[in-house]
Amino acid sequence: MTTIKARVDRLFSSLSISSPGDSLLTAALPMLGPSQRAAAPGASRLLSLPTEIRLQIYDYMTLSPKTIEGTMWTGAYFVCRQIQTEMKAHLKPERDVPLLLGSIQDGWIHSPSQPWGRAIDANRQPNITAICGPTNDHLGLLAHVAVTMPSSHLSCTCLHQTLAALYKIYLEHVTIVITGYEPRLGTYGDLKSMNPALFLEYMCAGKVNCKKVTFSIEHLVNEKGGRHKATPLDMCDGPQGIPYVMTIVQNKIGKQSEKTFSSPTRFRPRSLAA
Repeated sequence: MTTIKARVDRLFSSLSISSPGDSLLTAALPMLGPSQRAAAPGASRLLSLPTEIRLQIYDYMTLSPKTIEGTMWTGAYFVCRQIQTEMKAHLKPERDVPLLLGSIQDGWIHSPSQPWGRAIDANRQPNITAICGPTNDHLGLLAHVAVTMPSSHLSCTCLHQTLAALYKIYLEHVTIVITGYEPRLGTYGDLKSMNPALFLEYMCAGKVNCKKVTFSIEHLVNEKGGRHKATPLDMCDGPQGIPYVMTIVQNKIGKQSEKTFSSPTRFRPRSLAA
């Protein structure tokens, strides 16, 4: 609060007008914080300011999922329709989506060492999709990214580069959908054979910033009874003790068709999550 107050005071000073001081901040900050209840729009002192001043206040905010600060201002974004419209138009959070995903796909296309760089069959190439959220696409906030990856490419360097890039982002959910019936699914032909390097090594190194990561084998999940049984397990891994829930989904014959790792604290150790 002190930092934001100082910034707002400097803003008013630069505009050569008197700062409303604590009275404005007392009214505005509950709306701007990520976890506090918003005041009724009609009672907002923030909306009583001229539009050009509000836009300058928005300059101190970000909705980009590339930094932790992007998660701190969603309270302001959802407080009312007018502020949401202004912040979206001014901060343009949707522009991060094509830039972010485009840079990852460019790495696939321009990497001649990868099998899909020479592939003719488009169905055997990886694909990445952005899902805006939380419930309405028009809100423009990147919340969920899904990657479709042929099983024949699970050991490729580019997959690890893609996962490393996605895990850095402050998303709600990352989904990796594995396609095909290749023997590279391992001895068991399901997620019991999943390489720990695809997630657990990133998590233990503190390199996962999203809240949920799901690995799914497409043909097992989509068959009848593909999600027959779900078993959530409380886990704690890494030298610092990172708590999370691992949910194992099995089909009717016991094959692991899906595996989800979730943490409301973005896979932080207990000492940092407290």
